[in-house]
Amino acid sequence: MIVVDASIAAKWYLNEPGSEEAAALLTCASVLIAPALVQIEVNGAILRRYREGLLSLERAREACDLWDADLAAGALRLVPDGVLIFPARAIAFQIRHAIQDCLYLAAAVETGAASLVTADPTFHARAVSAFPFVDLRVPTRSQ
Repeated sequence: MIVVDASIAAKWYLNEPGSEEAAALLTCASVLIAPALVQIEVNGAILRRYREGLLSLERAREACDLWDADLAAGALRLVPDGVLIFPARAIAFQIRHAIQDCLYLAAAVETGAASLVTADPTFHARAVSAFPFVDLRVPTRSQ
């Protein structure tokens, strides 16, 4: 099992640096999981690009619809946030980071996932010393 955070999942629907590498996770043999919060965060990332004028209304709606369809098809197994909140809070205190991101760490710990994949360098920097299974995926310079 691999936990993917919203910084990775959003790249599946947005044409931005690192999108191809993030999309490769969709075809890997591992089960992909995330806390239920990912539903809101990916929609939020798409809508933010629309608000900023980086996506047309049509493209933003299409991306949101694709995200919904992929979730319905089981692209990600969602872990209820309610079962993660207490371990996430403990992790947030431990690494001094936002509880929203720590839900992803809690999902990895609670499910015994092999890794947590993120494209967020700040989150990675705070988490990796305590949780060495956190894998930073950033675009190469050529992208």
